[in-house]
Amino acid sequence: MKRLFSWAIVLVAAGAGGCGGVAAPPSVPAATVATATPTPTPTPGARDAGASRPGAEALLSFEAEARVIHEQLVAVDTSHGGETTALRPVLDRLKRAGVAAEIIESAPGRGNLVARLQGDGSRKPLLLVAHVDVVPVDGQPWTVPAIPATEKDGFLWGRGVADDKAMAAAFTAVVLDLARTKTPLSRDVILALTAGEETGGFEGVQWLLKNRPELIAAEVALNEGGGLVTTPDFGDIQLVGIGVAEKH
Repeated sequence: MKRLFSWAIVLVAAGAGGCGGVAAPPSVPAATVATATPTPTPTPGARDAGASRPGAEALLSFEAEARVIHEQLVAVDTSHGGETTALRPVLDRLKRAGVAAEIIESAPGRGNLVARLQGDGSRKPLLLVAHVDVVPVDGQPWTVPAIPATEKDGFLWGRGVADDKAMAAAFTAVVLDLARTKTPLSRDVILALTAGEETGGFEGVQWLLKNRPELIAAEVALNEGGGLVTTPDFGDIQLVGIGVAEKH
C-alpha cells in the first residue's frame, strides 16, 4: 500500500516532472490489494526513534497504521450521517503528528475533516480527497456483520471496507508519513475526508466548495475512481484503471 500510494503522491507533492520521465513504481504484492493482513502490531523503525521518551506515542509501520485507521473508520456506521464520530480519531492522530487539521460540520454530525501540510509554495496545492460516508445495508443479505470489519478467508468484509474508507485510511497514512519524515514539499498537501458523497456530496465536497472553498483549493486532486482487474484467484493484478477528470 505504501509503495503504491506514497510513491505517486510524493512525486506530485515534491514537484517531480511529467510522468513520461519517471520510472514505474515497484510492483505491489497482490496481498496488499486483495487480501487482509494480520492484526498490526507496532513495528519499530527509523521514524520511531523518539517513541521511547516519556509520554511519547509508539508509532506503527505505515501499513499497520493504515490498517488501524481503516478498521476504526469501518467500525462507525456512517450510512445515515455520523461522519464526525468516525473522523474524531483520525483528527486526534493527525494532531499528535503535528499536522494542522480540523473538522468542519455542514450539519450536526456531518463532519468534513480537512488537514494541510505546508510546502514551500513554489507549486499550487495537491488535494487528497476521500469520503467516509457509506450506503446503507438495510435489507442486504450479509453473511457476516456489515459493521465493524470482519477478517474472513483472507479478506476484510464490511460496509465501507472498499468504498471509500480504504482510500481515506491510505491517504491519511500518507499524510502522517510525510509529516513525520519531514519530506520536503514543493506544494501544500491537503487531505479532505468528506461527508455525504453517496447522496451527492451536498454535506461534503459541494458544501465545502460553496462555504469554505479556500480549504480545498488545489491544482491537482486525487480521488476515488478507476478500478482493479485481477486474476480469478486474486494472485496478480492485471490492470489498474484511472479515471481522469471524471469528477469536478
